[in-house]
Amino acid sequence: MRPGDLQQGTHRWKYPSVDELVDACKRVDEVADQLGRLVEAYVVGGEEIHVHVEFVAGGERHGVCVSFVGFRYPCALGRTFKDFLPSSVYELGGDDPCEQIQAAMLVPITQDVQGVQGVSKGIDDWYSVERLQLLERCLRARGRTLEIPFDAAPGIFLPPLIDGAQFVRFDAVDRELACLVFLLAGATDQGGNEVVERSAGVVNEITDEQRPSRVDGFQRYVEDVLASVSINFSGDGLEINVGGVFDRFPNSLEVEHRAAPLEFVVPQEPTHDA
Repeated sequence: MRPGDLQQGTHRWKYPSVDELVDACKRVDEVADQLGRLVEAYVVGGEEIHVHVEFVAGGERHGVCVSFVGFRYPCALGRTFKDFLPSSVYELGGDDPCEQIQAAMLVPITQDVQGVQGVSKGIDDWYSVERLQLLERCLRARGRTLEIPFDAAPGIFLPPLIDGAQFVRFDAVDRELACLVFLLAGATDQGGNEVVERSAGVVNEITDEQRPSRVDGFQRYVEDVLASVSINFSGDGLEINVGGVFDRFPNSLEVEHRAAPLEFVVPQEPTHDA
């Protein structure tokens, strides 16, 4: 069992069905007025929890962001899985490698509340998306406004979603992020036994021709990194757990509570026939 599996439950790497999301929203509807401040901000308000981890490897300092954001609430009228996804999980511009890798998981919530007829019940957990990205990219995106085209399609896409039925390709991910995944997971390169410890400068020297279209075990390494960070709401407190692959390096962390990004629809420009 990898680090973090105990805290985040058995639903890690499994995306919920629409029925499961609707049922979760109904459970929260019954007790929404009793939620603690932090739980309410996360589940109802769409607040994001960002865990920024900086670590030293090979004499160089690196940084990653592992963030958590809940599925949309309320969204009982959503008909598809994507209706419940928060806007922050999307990226703009589909021509470049993805700058995020994402996975579904359950964030535990330990808070007893009174349900119908005074019966004690608990929320237990909330469906969420855990995201891995470079710390630099996360800091650039702080306070961003997401502009959604009126036709809702061009330029907006979902980064790789780790699921049991999918494989995250190495060449679909930003090369610097991919190399940090190998570094953190202690992965070996294709030559055999040497641990991959590539700095940003070395990463830039890797040509597109040299990049493998698929590296065995890459998704497992990503899962190891994501499983090394977990969060848990207890009462009106928030517990952050960082360990696993990060224990191999001197590290420091910072936790940031970030409001859901503003978003608005950009009207489609009118076309004029000649």
